[in-house]
Amino acid sequence: MHVVVIGAGVQGINTAYYLNQLGAEVIVVDSASGPAMQCSFGNGGGITPSAVDPWNAPGLVQMLLKYIGRKDSPLLFRLKALPGLTTWGLKFLKYATMEKYIKSNQINGQLANYSVDLLNDIRQDTEIDYGFNNNGTIKIFRDQQSFDQHVELSQTLKELGNADFESLDVKQTIQLEPALAGISDKISGGIYYNSDEAGNSHIYCQQMKAVLEQRGVNFLFNTPVKSLQKSNQHFFVSVANKQAIKADKVVICAGAKSPSLVKPFGINLPVKPAKGYSLSIPMNGWNNKPTHLIADMSLHAGINPLNNILRVAGTAEFAGFNGEISADRIDNLIGLVDSVYPEFAATMDRTNLNPWAGFRPMSCDGKAILGKTKVDGLYLNTGQGQIGWTTSTASSQLVANEIFDLQNKIDINQYSINRFN
Repeated sequence: MHVVVIGAGVQGINTAYYLNQLGAEVIVVDSASGPAMQCSFGNGGGITPSAVDPWNAPGLVQMLLKYIGRKDSPLLFRLKALPGLTTWGLKFLKYATMEKYIKSNQINGQLANYSVDLLNDIRQDTEIDYGFNNNGTIKIFRDQQSFDQHVELSQTLKELGNADFESLDVKQTIQLEPALAGISDKISGGIYYNSDEAGNSHIYCQQMKAVLEQRGVNFLFNTPVKSLQKSNQHFFVSVANKQAIKADKVVICAGAKSPSLVKPFGINLPVKPAKGYSLSIPMNGWNNKPTHLIADMSLHAGINPLNNILRVAGTAEFAGFNGEISADRIDNLIGLVDSVYPEFAATMDRTNLNPWAGFRPMSCDGKAILGKTKVDGLYLNTGQGQIGWTTSTASSQLVANEIFDLQNKIDINQYSINRFN
């Protein structure tokens, strides 16, 4: 079986891995110069079953109204992008109910927990080193009400099969992560999720590419897909120089650009680009380096130590495919470092913050879109939004198994595009 995978981020790389294991001849095509050069390049680095909740949570409208005109809004809709968001945006708001929110958490949690197991298998199989650590996540809170509400929600989700947790008072929080000592008088407590992991997804994809090439997978970079057609039960993937790659099956792993690839087949894929920002700050000279991913729930952003880099990531901006890095959004992330690690912030080199922005593929209901389409042989692996790295291995194995008509551990139908019909 000849399969073309379009996209070489974490979804495309992992899809190629599982297809190769099952005996397929695989070609991975990407417009960038190498693997994970776009959305998978500078994400937060967390593999977090504890944080799989969709952004369209209950109270979304009130939150948007609260932050109108504010530069520190965690969720920002740029005016120029609004015309293209009308239909998608109404669906996004439609799913912002407590019932749908809990159900999406449960469904996303299944995928995330299974991904953690599969990543462990991949490390054993490939012996790659991508800065993996399993120290877990600490969510910190700056007021008692938010802390209490989140403990209650975490308990509800735990009972539904999501991540286990431990609630911590201020003293216990500082004992677990001494680097937070500088703000002990500003937090009300923390919640610790010991099943969360972390790692650099860009390095992961680079090393997986090397492994997969040794195992027979072919990669074509600097190769944008011009068109995708089907004729006589075969697909023809047209790329540069009028070349067409023939395939029996095609898997779309092109992130936020996936909708344009399937649109000619009459497939309406409800995925929009949600721009996220990050900083990658060297931790040179920091004697009390943190060892846990810290999620500051008042600022809706995270700080993650990845080897000797402090990865600061957060905020969501709907601005179409405008890749411009907003100074305001970067200032928000610098402010997060100031408010979580003030002693480090006072000494860090502010000329070496390595700002980055990438487009998360956000489905309108906050869940992955996986598997078959109405076109026989055409498959999807996209829509994961901010949990793409967290759910990539499970997403990819489910799709590969479906291509080979193998039974999946998780029901792939709950992630099918047919749910929007």
